[in-house]
Amino acid sequence: MNYLKISKATELSGSDRKIYRALEILPGFLSLGTLLGLIVLSYFNPIWAAYFIIAFNVYYLLLVIFLAIYLINSYFKMKENKKIDWLLKCQNLSSEKDSLPVSSLARQGWSWEDVIHLVILPTYNESLDVIRTSFDSLINNGYPNQEMLVVLAMEERVGESAKEKAKIIEAEYKHYFKKLFISFHPDNIEGELKGKGANQAFAGKLFKREFIDKEGIDYDKILVSVFDIDTVATFNYFYCLTYKFLTVENPYRASYQPIPVYHNNVWQAPFFA
Repeated sequence: MNYLKISKATELSGSDRKIYRALEILPGFLSLGTLLGLIVLSYFNPIWAAYFIIAFNVYYLLLVIFLAIYLINSYFKMKENKKIDWLLKCQNLSSEKDSLPVSSLARQGWSWEDVIHLVILPTYNESLDVIRTSFDSLINNGYPNQEMLVVLAMEERVGESAKEKAKIIEAEYKHYFKKLFISFHPDNIEGELKGKGANQAFAGKLFKREFIDKEGIDYDKILVSVFDIDTVATFNYFYCLTYKFLTVENPYRASYQPIPVYHNNVWQAPFFA
């Protein structure tokens, strides 16, 4: 089995395709069906429509309270984690490996220096200032960026302006990283939907073929991060990520989701957004 293959829904056929399509339709059908059903129910039986609306409002209130509790809890945990010296924890892994899960990489003798970070930054038509902010956060993260691989995934359909931005970013930042690779996602690939996912998938496969395979880099040692182009990684983030990767049970069957906070460009974002 090829675990590196990225499959597409269009490859499904027969009953598998029908089930996939039905599940794809279901969320939209339920949303629109609820709205249209309330309109119809309000005409034929307004009392039951009122009961449903009250029940839905109570449910939504409880949902907001539930989310608020976990949001507040996450905020305090995030503050605690930011106080931890993750570099020191990475350096002291050997002293605590006996208490780690048997399947963890640190228990098997890995050190933090064995991990190679690959960061993919898909972009469409964002400004140079936005792109620079993301790159600056990688440089100032505290992690040795000379050991990092960075892919700037651009869209070919943007035109000459994308190529100009690519030249500027490459000139300004290529000397900071082990490798800065810039890809241009072709337009109108058959069977592909336009968007961030298609761009980053194309960039990842291209970088694997053009650099990773040619350099003979061990796939098992590469930890891939896919960021939005306006992502600002906080200080020590990559040390924290490395520590989690080396200490978690079954590391190759885990993904790592940082807590997103949306305030780094709050004063520059349009009011409606």
